[in-house]
Amino acid sequence: MPITDGSDATPTLTTWVVETDISNQFSGNQVKPRPSFIWFTGTLTSAAAATAVTLITDAKVGLGRKIVYVDAQFAVNGSTSWTTTAYVKVQDSAATEYSRVLVASLTDTAFGRIGQTPKTAQAAGAGFTGLTGLGTGKGLQIVADANGGAGSDLVVSGWALVVPV
Repeated sequence: MPITDGSDATPTLTTWVVETDISNQFSGNQVKPRPSFIWFTGTLTSAAAATAVTLITDAKVGLGRKIVYVDAQFAVNGSTSWTTTAYVKVQDSAATEYSRVLVASLTDTAFGRIGQTPKTAQAAGAGFTGLTGLGTGKGLQIVADANGGAGSDLVVSGWALVVPV
């Protein structure tokens, strides 16, 4: 398709990401914030897997709001399978578990989704929270039950639905 401005430049596609902070409420006629989506990406290393990596900060969730649903993918970014640890879990910043993935499934170049099989049998109160959500004002983290030895980085990417409480 020819460019109509007379130039011979090749058109390029530009992607715009617009984020609106709707966490503030106004005094007087209070405006309740609407649900919003927050996109995230984080990397967990096997050697420091027991140290939580923040995917979404508490401040990003905001006061009076909480995460009610997470859709995330994980990928082992290399050819070394994970060992030593039993599971990797997604949790809020108060350590309320959302979902976990068995480390046995984190083989070289593995790809999967958080909250889908393979995952461990959940203890009472653990695992997928449905739409009841995680803690109010709490962010999202990924962490393993222990530090591992070998293992290529685990990259997690996805989105979370945040709603007013």
